[in-house]
Amino acid sequence: MPTDDERAAAAALAGGAISAALLETLMEKNLLSRNEARAVLQKALATVGAFSDTPGGQAAQGVITRMLAGKFSVRG
Repeated sequence: MPTDDERAAAAALAGGAISAALLETLMEKNLLSRNEARAVLQKALATVGAFSDTPGGQAAQGVITRMLAGKFSVRG
């Protein structure tokens, strides 16, 4: 039986994977531009900023920042 922390980590992982896949799919179908996808990620980064004093918030900032610098970079 997973612990509460394990369930929380699994939910966060699943949510991140679904969100990334959704952004990618919308871009592939030309329903969302790269700039629009970046805007979504930047909004998420701003939201997570409220939790930057916590380990989870810092980790989330790192994940989003890497997405902005990697797959969803300005250069693609």
